[in-house]
Amino acid sequence: MGRLASNILGTVGVGKHSDGAGLYLLVTGHNDKGRAKGSWIFRYTYLKQ
Repeated sequence: MGRLASNILGTVGVGKHSDGAGLYLLVTGHNDKGRAKGSWIFRYTYLKQ
C-alpha cells in the first residue's frame, strides 16, 4: 500500500508527489479553498519493456 493519504490535498505544494508504488499526484495549483488541484498518474511496466 502506498504512502499518500487523503489529507495531503490540503498541504501539498506544486509538483509531482509519489507514494512509492507507482501512484503520483501531479499538483498544478490550488483552488480558492486552498486544496490542491491536478491529476493522479499511475505508472506501471508491462512485460518488463
